[in-house]
Amino acid sequence: MQGIARMASHTIDLMALNFPPEQVIPITLQAAEQFSQNPQPSFRRGAMITIAVIIEGSSDFLRPHLPALVNLVGNATLAPQETTKFTI
Repeated sequence: MQGIARMASHTIDLMALNFPPEQVIPITLQAAEQFSQNPQPSFRRGAMITIAVIIEGSSDFLRPHLPALVNLVGNATLAPQETTKFTI
């Protein structure tokens, strides 16, 4: 499973670096928000990894979305599973 997660995060990173943020960020944030509410810890962990990957090169575009991002990350810190917490 670790290899799949690494490949997925690398793919998201490549998309964020090579496509305009208007094409990548809204879809990615929507998916991360849905995954962050999933009862399975692996989905919530994937949401946090996705957010971390797209923030790197898109900080200016993400500025208007900052309150929602802070809320997502804050909720992840409250997760009972350590796999979700330690992703952050």
